Amino acid sequence: MIERRRIEHGLSTTVVCHPDSGHRVTLPGEPPAVGGHQMARGGTPEADAALGAAVWPELVRTLRLQVQPQTTDRDRA
Repeated sequence: MIERRRIEHGLSTTVVCHPDSGHRVTLPGEPPAVGGHQMARGGTPEADAALGAAVWPELVRTLRLQVQPQTTDRDRA
């Protein structure tokens, strides 16, 4: 497993998971994947989005991303 190998090499590792997600994580603001080849990816769009929302802060921190808070149509009204 990736986590074990990273820890064995002294690398800081954070694992984020969701019990109902599949192989296609949907990050905040990203539409669910559609089209292309049909594959059994498991999970549900809702669970994949929940995992994406949970992992996003870790991605921002790890990659040192400079992101602006997203605004919604409701925020603009």
